[in-house]
Amino acid sequence: MTIDVIWLSLHEGTPARGVFWDMAIVESLFTNEHWTPPHPLAYTHHEVTDLDDWPDVDGCVLVLPARYHTGTDQVAVLMKLIAGFDWCVVVLCGDEESAFPHQKLRVHDRVKVWVQTPTPEKHADADGMFGDGWPPGLRECLRGCDPTPRPLEWFFAGQVTHNRRESCVGALKTLAGGHLIETASFTAGLPQEEYWRRLVEAKVAPAPSGPETVDTFRTYEALEAGCVPIVDGITPDGANHHGYWPFVLGEDPPFPIIMDWERDLSGLIRQVVRRWPQDANECLAWWIGQKRKMALRFDAQVRELSGVGVSALGGDEPRRGHRYDLAPAPDDLISVIVPTSPVPRHPATDHLEETLASIRDRLPRAEIILVADPPRPELAVRHHAYQEYLQQVCWKANLEWTNVLPILLPDWRHQALAVKVALEHVTSPLLLFVEHDTPLVGEIPWAPICEVLLSGAANSVRFYHEVEIHPDHAHLMLGGVHTDVMAGLTGGRVDHPISLLRTVQWSQRPHLARVDFYRNKIMPMFRRKSRTFIEDVVHGVQSSDFCDRGEASWHDWRTFLYAPSTPVAEGGIKRSTHLDSRADDPKFAVVP
Repeated sequence: MTIDVIWLSLHEGTPARGVFWDMAIVESLFTNEHWTPPHPLAYTHHEVTDLDDWPDVDGCVLVLPARYHTGTDQVAVLMKLIAGFDWCVVVLCGDEESAFPHQKLRVHDRVKVWVQTPTPEKHADADGMFGDGWPPGLRECLRGCDPTPRPLEWFFAGQVTHNRRESCVGALKTLAGGHLIETASFTAGLPQEEYWRRLVEAKVAPAPSGPETVDTFRTYEALEAGCVPIVDGITPDGANHHGYWPFVLGEDPPFPIIMDWERDLSGLIRQVVRRWPQDANECLAWWIGQKRKMALRFDAQVRELSGVGVSALGGDEPRRGHRYDLAPAPDDLISVIVPTSPVPRHPATDHLEETLASIRDRLPRAEIILVADPPRPELAVRHHAYQEYLQQVCWKANLEWTNVLPILLPDWRHQALAVKVALEHVTSPLLLFVEHDTPLVGEIPWAPICEVLLSGAANSVRFYHEVEIHPDHAHLMLGGVHTDVMAGLTGGRVDHPISLLRTVQWSQRPHLARVDFYRNKIMPMFRRKSRTFIEDVVHGVQSSDFCDRGEASWHDWRTFLYAPSTPVAEGGIKRSTHLDSRADDPKFAVVP
């Protein structure tokens, strides 16, 4: 079953779709350009400019260029149309003046309304909100750019049509290190792709207010291009709109909101340049997270109203607890946590790329949460190389990789607490833990392993890094290889038995685990002040438990190795490897 999308225009001469820049961000929701939700929906599109062509649908997503439909008669027609649907998610685009009476569209309780460039005074009850977004073609152009040289401290090209732009441009004329192009009208300056390429050469993009709202395309072009926008907090009529940005974005943004261009612009640019590329990395990582939130929220509301399955969110906000009306693939059930931290080879990204590629080869669309821990105090000298590494990582996560969410920690946490932060973003029932230099190898039967974990027969299944059990580990293996995974432990049923080996050896080598097991048993072992590897604590806890209670302790842990009966000559049970990114780095003292 697919979801119908009706692009509607009842205004003579106004197309329903394809010409408005501000609709590009909405188009991206349907193509999963923002993010691919679990068990992604399929959409069928209808463009309607004549009600005689109205499609026969029970419910839909209705996209409207709202500023052209504010008349009383037009609103009445829309209300009647929506009343005839079983359900409807209405998306109101292009109403910078906030003139459309969005509340009137809630003609029954199965209607939700999304608003572009909302105002706190009028749209606090909106079911979703978003800004201008980026123009069509931007992301395709950026994929061919190199994000790293950045010779310009700042770049601004645009028309100077009101006092806020005059103030911004006046301040820029006093500053060196950038490039200013004043144009006669909208899009009358550089060719569009040339403008975008210039943004990629800059560190800062001043974004003075639009004519009606402080929101502008320039803000989102800058974010996509990997530079830091400096956005306006005042509209041309002098209204204080500082609160617009946290309202529409749901939180305080990481980029500056400026109230006085002449007084503050120079200092803000100097700060970004001095910290480059850290502020830009934080902005881009945050922006990827914003797009993910928007995509998952929209997906959850469409599912809630249409009844077509239930996403991992199960509603408007992330929650723990999952129901699927359609059988999910492993990608829908698994979130991958990949911790990364400074190593001698940075800013090179090759080891991380090899690891992520090994995950993507096996799980093409599973969410990957890449949690980046800053240098520990003893390795502060690596700060700049690490930020250069993260600059490339965030660029690739935004434009090249699929469903990779970078989480840049503000201070050093070490592995255990970094994973605790990553877990806050997990909405799936299972997690795959893979360190940044431990690629997966060989064939892995994801569906049967997921089934075993979801049945409760197992809490964790590890992918071994040797072709056969190392002699030093043999005493931590229990029983032997089991082709039936003892589903009777919990009364669960396993339809596809696989070869698993019971173990009381905890290791942070790649493993698939239940999220509730991590949240309820593993993470409580670490205090707020802990600074340690997970394995350094959990290995000892599980080993001690085994020494105290014997094999009975295993029934509380239910930890396994995946142990297929593959000949040693063909790789044996090896399903992960180690690139040794840390090389000769010493192992520093930890705080358990």
